[in-house]
Amino acid sequence: MFQYNVSFLKNDQDILMVNRETKPMPGLWNGIINKLEQKDHPDESVKRKIFEETNYSVEQFYSKGTFTWKNEQGESKGINVYLFTLDQTLMKNKIAKSRDGILQWKSIDWILDEENHGVHPILKQGIPKLLEKKGILTFEYIDGNVVQIPQTSHR
Repeated sequence: MFQYNVSFLKNDQDILMVNRETKPMPGLWNGIINKLEQKDHPDESVKRKIFEETNYSVEQFYSKGTFTWKNEQGESKGINVYLFTLDQTLMKNKIAKSRDGILQWKSIDWILDEENHGVHPILKQGIPKLLEKKGILTFEYIDGNVVQIPQTSHR
């Protein structure tokens, strides 16, 4: 089980981002991050955190995945990633403060802009992959690149 979830809320061509004031990754724009407790199921934990931070109630994810990588010591690490789509935006074009930082809707083009150094490179590669395919996905971060791992079907 991974230690963290990160979730993204999408509306039209915008994604709700957090300019983090707390660890992990303070100062960078990211999704809504929550630390998992041993008793938590990742899907329920992420829904609870989204509601706590945004007052949005979400049910079914559009896509969900795991991102794994090896740290400098060669240990495997990972995070659960969720993308939810919203039909309404109660705080569109507004800036709000949360416990973790500043919440603001950002255009997908802004997030992916190669000159934007305020968004981690993993997100710039991972968000398009979450957007392009609905369902449960698996990714690995290898040598600076996000690689989608093909799903195997069991018969």
